[in-house]
Amino acid sequence: MENFLSSSQTEAGRAREIQTCMGKCREREQQSKKLGLKKGTRLSPHLEKCCLILRANVSYANTTKNLQQLTGIYVSHSTQQRLVHRQKFVEAVAEKTVTALS
Repeated sequence: MENFLSSSQTEAGRAREIQTCMGKCREREQQSKKLGLKKGTRLSPHLEKCCLILRANVSYANTTKNLQQLTGIYVSHSTQQRLVHRQKFVEAVAEKTVTALS
């Protein structure tokens, strides 16, 4: 597949393969920096977001199945778990006293 993120106009650095919603693409280190890709990750920011949205509703195993059905891309349940544990979630603060939960 031709690199569709080649707009950064650089070929410097070590190449790595990134899984995106449109398929796999190879990116150079400088391209990754310009595009804001995190170090060490093999998933695009959009694909990570899809994983986290699906994970909020179902188990890791079901997230894997749903993501594959929706995008055609397989991301293992262990990768799903690592994505969730890597996130920094802000703790909710109640402005009023909670009197009942359902």
